[in-house]
Amino acid sequence: MLLVLLLAAVAPARRDPRVEALAQRIEPAALQATVAKLVGFGTRHTLSETRSETRGIGAARRWLAGQFAAAAQGTRLKPFEDRFTAEPGRRIPSPAELINVGAVLPGTDAARAKQAVVMTGHYDSIASDVMDAKSDAPGAVDDASGTAMALELARALSGEQPAVSIYFVAVAGEEQGLIGSAHLAQRLKQEGVEVLAMTSVDIAGNIQGQNGTIDNTRARLYSEGTPIVENEEQKRLRDAVGERTTAGRANGPATSNGSASGTWKTSTSW
Repeated sequence: MLLVLLLAAVAPARRDPRVEALAQRIEPAALQATVAKLVGFGTRHTLSETRSETRGIGAARRWLAGQFAAAAQGTRLKPFEDRFTAEPGRRIPSPAELINVGAVLPGTDAARAKQAVVMTGHYDSIASDVMDAKSDAPGAVDDASGTAMALELARALSGEQPAVSIYFVAVAGEEQGLIGSAHLAQRLKQEGVEVLAMTSVDIAGNIQGQNGTIDNTRARLYSEGTPIVENEEQKRLRDAVGERTTAGRANGPATSNGSASGTWKTSTSW
């Protein structure tokens, strides 16, 4: 009992007050409202209706762009759009216009003007048939939840002055083969942006596993392993950010829904 009390007493002291303050800005009602709004578009399939104001991916992306623009008003946030034509492929039968929308919070360190952190959620959705662009595909968890987080984080961080830029982006074409994310990565590379870290938040709204276990205290984090070839600068960065530890098997322990996960020990804070 004494040990428990001691841990409880010291735990608050270990929390970063800056992170605590940011967490207080997150509005659960706003997250839920964004998810509900996106579900209300019926389907957000990448190849769905684009002209309607009430249904399809076109209506969804225009609404999202408006929300990011509203969040940017009176702040340092800058609306962001990544518009391109996806070429025909296995899940894209003919050329299609795709648009990633979001906002960028510019960095304040001039010496690091080309460095950035990227956070994405995908706003497209699919029905059981990945090529079915007409049936309802609400996609509340997959991935209106991640998209809502990108929008809400943009709002919460809009008053901050980070050293490097932060991109908050709702990407399209995820279910058709990571098309929007791939184009975003390509664009940033072409623009000379060094992406220090990138997080794709996908299926963040579900806390119940396939076996019925409910856990709302943990999130699964999947990440690339240690590079086979690594220079000293890359090694120092990895050591500073954290080390990956796994248990049970090569990809990590099984979680409540049968997926594998790894855990991270981190030594950094905002």
